[in-house]
Amino acid sequence: MLVILFETLPIVFPVLLAIVPIVLVVFWAIVLVILALTVGIWKNQQKGIEKAEEPAQLVLVGAQTTFKMPVFSPEMNLVVEIGKKLNESRAGLGLPPFWSDSRLIYTAKAKSELLAATCILEHYPTSATLLETLHAAGLNTERAAENLAAGYNTADELLDGWESSPSHYKNLYNNDILFGIGIAKCADGRLLVTLHTAIEK
Repeated sequence: MLVILFETLPIVFPVLLAIVPIVLVVFWAIVLVILALTVGIWKNQQKGIEKAEEPAQLVLVGAQTTFKMPVFSPEMNLVVEIGKKLNESRAGLGLPPFWSDSRLIYTAKAKSELLAATCILEHYPTSATLLETLHAAGLNTERAAENLAAGYNTADELLDGWESSPSHYKNLYNNDILFGIGIAKCADGRLLVTLHTAIEK
């Protein structure tokens, strides 16, 4: 047995010398790839944490200010309730439900923040049109609508107010499928609500 082993060593040893470096290279390559992926995932998580902690920002076209909007607002429950009741009403009319869109949420929030400074409802407080603002937010659309309201504290009161106006009613019950709601508080404590709807090309 030993004789056979010694006889094969001159053949096996060079083969081992050739294979071992290749195995080591492959091993360390795998280690480096795993390390790179781990670092990449960690960096993405850190970016996500930083992004969540910092307020989102949006510049309204024609405005002089950059509006900072927290990702979550104290009025979030009211926002959710408005969306829920609005979609229930749309379903009763055979219309498709509205789908919440982050771009429309940000534009609606920015509009509410802007108007809350004076608590005066106006669709064009700057030179920007609604479509220009939505395009700046990254939404490719040629049809959009806006409803404004102030002084309502419940979703039912707000929707009753909008539904009593033919033009506002039309904006609630159309074929648009994307929407966003933004709420800001005026100096006198009233809530100012902006609704943006659109359909993307």
